[in-house]
Amino acid sequence: MLVLTRRPGEGLTIEPDGGLDPETSVRELFSEGLVTFRIINVSGNTVRVGVEAPADLLVLREEHLRREE
Repeated sequence: MLVLTRRPGEGLTIEPDGGLDPETSVRELFSEGLVTFRIINVSGNTVRVGVEAPADLLVLREEHLRREE
């Protein structure tokens, strides 16, 4: 499980790993399992979110996605 801390206005993105064809259907994308989000902790303005996802999906903090573009 990947655990991320998010503050108001911050997000996360889930996308196929680089090895997948961009034309992969949603059904194929989730054939290995679903993505599950769990709220781990809430403290003031921060939330710790646990993300369980198949290995062929990338979970990126929004600020890392902007750097890659």
